[in-house]
Amino acid sequence: MASGSVDENTLNAVLWRLIGPVTELSKKQCRLVYSALGRNSDVCLFFIQGEFFAMDARCAHAGKVKSGCSI
Repeated sequence: MASGSVDENTLNAVLWRLIGPVTELSKKQCRLVYSALGRNSDVCLFFIQGEFFAMDARCAHAGKVKSGCSI
């Protein structure tokens, strides 16, 4: 490991967060997931045709939270 680099376990703890079981998350097509890092890191989680997708919860041009997680 290079000097100053982060080990894999620490990196995974920062990048990934368990938010619930697939059986529960797949019940809604879209939901807002709040980040512990603050509102600027919130995401919209989508379940579409059997697959999960996520995107920034804030509108790129207005900077506000997307209404109802719409895209």
